[in-house]
Amino acid sequence: MDARERHLRLLTETIEAVNSTLDLKEVLALVATKVAAALKYKMSSGEVVAKAKTDAKLDAEIKADPAIGTARQGAVLIMGGGDILGAFAVSGAPGGDKDEECARAGLDAVRDKIEF
Repeated sequence: MDARERHLRLLTETIEAVNSTLDLKEVLALVATKVAAALKYKMSSGEVVAKAKTDAKLDAEIKADPAIGTARQGAVLIMGGGDILGAFAVSGAPGGDKDEECARAGLDAVRDKIEF
């Protein structure tokens, strides 16, 4: 299975998981926390999760931030010309690592169609 097929399969599994377990409000709330973490710390939300595991001060800061609350994987930064233009996030896959992989694949899929 090539990378494109793998990403399509992952996206399909994610959509099925979202449709069966979460309502849209829950998904949007989770996505918002992931985007907030990525933008605040200027790195993917997965990188924020990893740093928070080894940095008690950062972990406490994240928990105290009402826009984040809990660091979760799934958001990646949209970069252009060395600047952060925004963030793109996915939620609903069985595991945040899959959310983030799916977000990266989604962004990669449209990167050549968007002028960064």
